Amino acid sequence: MVTSREGDVPPPATAMRSLVSRLVSAVAVVVAVGLGVAVLGRIYSGLALYPWVAIAAAGALVVAVGVNLSRLRVIFSALVSLVAFIALTLVVVYVVPSMDTGSYVALYLGALRNTGAQVLTATIPVEVTPATLVLPLAICWLAAATGAEIVLRAGRALLGLLPAVLALVAALVLIGPNAPGSVPAMLAFIFVAAVALAASRPSGGVRRAVRHRLRAGVSALLAVIIFVGAVIVVGPAIADLRSGDPVDPRKYVTPPQQRLDQVNPLGEISGWAQRPNDVLLRVESAAPQRIRLAVLDNYDGLAWTPSSAYRSAGSVLPTIAGASGPVQSVRQRITVVGLNGLWLPAVDAPRQLTGVQASVDDTGCLVRPQGLQPGLTYTVTSEVREVPASQLVTADTPTTGEVAADLTVPAGTPPTLVALAQAMTKQANTPYQRALLLERRLKSMYAFDPNAASGHGFATLRFFLTAKNGKRGTSEQFAASFALLARIIGLPTRVVVGFHAGNNVGKGSWVIRSGDAFAWPEVYFSGAGWVAFDPTPTTSATKPPQEALTPQAKKDQQVKQQQLDDLQGPQGKKGPGQDPDVPRPPAPLLLRLWPLWTVLAVFLVFAGICTGLAYARRRRSHARLTARDPAARIVGSWAEVLDALRLDRRRPPPHLSATEIATWAVRTADQAGVSDDPDDVFGGLPPLQPLADLVNGVSFSAGSAVEADAARAVAFAQGYESALLRHRGRLRRLWWRVNPRPLTWS
Repeated sequence: MVTSREGDVPPPATAMRSLVSRLVSAVAVVVAVGLGVAVLGRIYSGLALYPWVAIAAAGALVVAVGVNLSRLRVIFSALVSLVAFIALTLVVVYVVPSMDTGSYVALYLGALRNTGAQVLTATIPVEVTPATLVLPLAICWLAAATGAEIVLRAGRALLGLLPAVLALVAALVLIGPNAPGSVPAMLAFIFVAAVALAASRPSGGVRRAVRHRLRAGVSALLAVIIFVGAVIVVGPAIADLRSGDPVDPRKYVTPPQQRLDQVNPLGEISGWAQRPNDVLLRVESAAPQRIRLAVLDNYDGLAWTPSSAYRSAGSVLPTIAGASGPVQSVRQRITVVGLNGLWLPAVDAPRQLTGVQASVDDTGCLVRPQGLQPGLTYTVTSEVREVPASQLVTADTPTTGEVAADLTVPAGTPPTLVALAQAMTKQANTPYQRALLLERRLKSMYAFDPNAASGHGFATLRFFLTAKNGKRGTSEQFAASFALLARIIGLPTRVVVGFHAGNNVGKGSWVIRSGDAFAWPEVYFSGAGWVAFDPTPTTSATKPPQEALTPQAKKDQQVKQQQLDDLQGPQGKKGPGQDPDVPRPPAPLLLRLWPLWTVLAVFLVFAGICTGLAYARRRRSHARLTARDPAARIVGSWAEVLDALRLDRRRPPPHLSATEIATWAVRTADQAGVSDDPDDVFGGLPPLQPLADLVNGVSFSAGSAVEADAARAVAFAQGYESALLRHRGRLRRLWWRVNPRPLTWS
């Protein structure tokens, strides 16, 4: 028997033990590769990545062992391994569902060609598809095959672990800052690497192999202890010294952007408002929820548009950063009826989507590149964060970071809008109060008009906010105005287009019509995220939306009202709507013509007074000149003549007798501007002596008056007054008739 140099084991046994040692070491290396690549599972959706990584690692090991047992040269071993990997990818494309459409060959070539771009541009968590599987499987196969070949052919376990380490590094680079570290995974990797080192056996006999394994085992144990100690002691210090997150390779890759070649949904609000009964969606939901369609956060003075890039998404959607508060899971099954475009309606913020392929942007809005079609049905599960209004009372608004773009005010903003925004909110002390004042003043000073024209550029908003014949619009103008004015006063704002919950047509069933479409602004608050406001006023013909009737919505409304009431105290007694710089709401036409009505009222009152005085004067004269007793009529006629003289600014002295008054009247006629000649062609005054004689006769000879004398006295009095009036202007004659003084004369 031929023995080894030590003389303990025959050469065939030594060769067998060497082969087994290399096989164990190769298996350990391949397991280390699998563990390193499996770290990628932290950014993949579900657990579907792990079995495929295990299959790839096992397949690479089997091929490596087979070609080494067949004693094939390295070049042939590489070719066989390549063919086996191609076979694995063919199986993957056949078995794993794809989000793309087309023939099997097109899907396979697309998966090979786009695997890197798909992994780096897909949303996290990455959906497991053929295109997103090929890259990690290729890393795993290449590292496992290379490491196994090195160990099996050269027996170099340490060198064979190099591909495993490189695979782990590649996985960590692909993860970047998008997932937390995993100490257990690192410990498992080091333990398996230690096993690979301990299992390797050099040539030279049993004793040398035993000494080698002892040294390898001790070294592996020390490596594990040192690593754990470093994690416990040095790890926190290193974490404190770090100034930023790991480099994310995704920021160096431009994601594929879908073209949104369709009408801006904000511009469709006006058309929907004019056709309020068109059915757009049918929704199955346990509770009424506001449904979001699109987020528009970029304004250039002409239009609000979305600024985020859309990335292909799987069934699990990324979490939106910045939001906080209690989370309520809402599941809705939505069926498209008459809604067109690319945007997929969903409650904010969607977390899981089934039944349709979609892309998602940084705001969580969904689009379907193929467009919507009647009958399209999908299920979306959203995480609705309930931020109570009481939390916003003291909340601040950031001015830097991701929301800096949401503070941008376009160049060329009209100065009148800047002054208006400042005037509307000058009473507020906190960001939340400023937002509430904007909401209230837009809602109370302007009117909703479903027939208003579409548009939200500078010219349209200036007309809507400041023009006397403006101040009427749809939710498009209200939301766009709020967002622009809020940005002017330093509130990060965006515009959202969506739908109210609609009408409940059965238990858990809702019908959303075009009249439920509306736009609303959202303001970002630190610690709360984006908070919706509703500046669009309701009308007497519209009911409050269903989502506004929930208990939480009513509590929030009470907090809002309390905040507004606080602004009505001693520091702000004027209250909303009383600031002279703030435009008033449009008044009805009848109220806007108040000066005319005031003048008309004064005229009517004056005319009524004049009519009453003229009637009283006429009634008194009638009583004097139509008395039954002829003597009373003669005396009444004389009283009428005396009143006429006083109205003509010629008051007879009170001590004169009737005959003396007649003489005095003739003497003062020239002073009054009339002739004392009764034959004057221009109309002279008749002499008063005949009437004075009748008065004297009645006064000193009782019972001497007859009807003829009374008739002559009445005719004389009327003629004398008419002669006086012929020489006076129209206004003087009018005043003569309505002068109230004769009513007080005796």
